[in-house]
Amino acid sequence: MARSRIDDAEIATIFHLSGTTLVSASEQIDDTPSGSLLHGIMAAIAEHYSKNLSFEAKKGMAEKARRGGTPGVAPSATST
Repeated sequence: MARSRIDDAEIATIFHLSGTTLVSASEQIDDTPSGSLLHGIMAAIAEHYSKNLSFEAKKGMAEKARRGGTPGVAPSATST
């Protein structure tokens, strides 16, 4: 549900307190112990993906700067 396990847990708590049940059309997420485990694993994977993507993007930008590149897209020759 979120890219942060903390946010995911807060959302799940709000759902629980309001009596709402999460239903997934693509995953076996339910109120069983196995469903809870799957939800936790998926939350951890989503957080890892987001943090790793950020890390790799920063690493790429640092490498570009180290090679003398400009941040973002280089300005065109016709810019004023």
